[in-house]
Amino acid sequence: MKDKNDENKFLICILRDITNQKEIEEKLKESQAMFQLVMDNIPQFISWKDKNSVYIGCNKNFARVAGVNEPFDIIGKTDYDLPWSVSESESFFEIDQLVMDTDKPEYHIIEPQLQADGKKAWLDTNKIPLHDLKGNVVGLLCTYEDITDRVNAASALTDSERKYREAYNRAEFYKDIFAHDISNILQNILSSLELSQFHLKEENKNKELGDIFEIIKEQIVRGANLVSNVRKLSILDEIAPNLQNIEIYELLNKSKKYINIEFPEKKINIQISSPFELYFVKANNLLLDVFNNILYNAVKHNNNNNINVLIRASETQKSLKVYLKLEFIDNGLGIPDEQKKIIFQPEERANNNFTRIGLGLSLVKKIIDTFEGQIFVEDKVKGDFSKGSNFTVLIPKALN
Repeated sequence: MKDKNDENKFLICILRDITNQKEIEEKLKESQAMFQLVMDNIPQFISWKDKNSVYIGCNKNFARVAGVNEPFDIIGKTDYDLPWSVSESESFFEIDQLVMDTDKPEYHIIEPQLQADGKKAWLDTNKIPLHDLKGNVVGLLCTYEDITDRVNAASALTDSERKYREAYNRAEFYKDIFAHDISNILQNILSSLELSQFHLKEENKNKELGDIFEIIKEQIVRGANLVSNVRKLSILDEIAPNLQNIEIYELLNKSKKYINIEFPEKKINIQISSPFELYFVKANNLLLDVFNNILYNAVKHNNNNNINVLIRASETQKSLKVYLKLEFIDNGLGIPDEQKKIIFQPEERANNNFTRIGLGLSLVKKIIDTFEGQIFVEDKVKGDFSKGSNFTVLIPKALN
């Protein structure tokens, strides 16, 4: 204070006890530190935002997946500043605003999220509006729980259950087919043996006995083929195919020899017409089973004295992919139109108009599918199935 001469002469000091205020501030800091400590020790990912969806805090777990060093580094950022995609950020913002505008929490929002480390996670999210003392919405509390392991486990369980059901259904189907066909085969053999015993008691029945023995032999071969086909189908169901470059004409010639051995008593003429001397496809040695089955059926279901099969080769392209096209054109009994759509299905059974081919063509279709090829059947003469069949096989060309 100044004296009458306007000189500084006195000093007035005002002291105010702010102990309570300081204690309150310290307690507030301690409370905030304790709050942050509690948040950091919660295993979920927690963050809180203002009414504009701007972050004003988070715990360490959320900071880690958001790609910031410490929780306070999140302050002032929005979802668009974090490593989420634009579509994810837009979705988060829309849900935030919906929760705050309606003042209604949203629980258990299951959503994917790309985290800062580049890993995709599945989150179980809760968004809860925050209120001031007057009850006004001032922000949003977000809690996330990483349920990726749970989702993957559930997916794996579902996949496992699906595979189990498929395996069980396949096993039941193979069992039914096997039991049905083996029963027929054994019955045919038994009937043939009973008939042969009857002829043995008579004289000059050598021809009849020879025919019966041929029937028995045929049934044994049929049983062996059935066992082989079931085994191969089971293998194809369980393992991934090992594809390699296969020269096609070597296998076709092997198949021709096989057919001539199987039917030595029949006059069979199998011709190969091709513009290529060599042609490699992407397949494996199971392709020989495809050729054997198709040619076997062409000869087996043929009542002509001279059995003719033309194998016509050409190249075709579908969806920018190059295929070898093989047409197996026979002069056999043919296939009625109503059977063409189901002939490759293993469920096919005999009816009055068509002899069941069994698992053979099911195996053919399965093998061709593993090559990413195609197979279908048409009439040799369009509109008249009785003139013979044309089985067409497309196999991807080997590119190296």
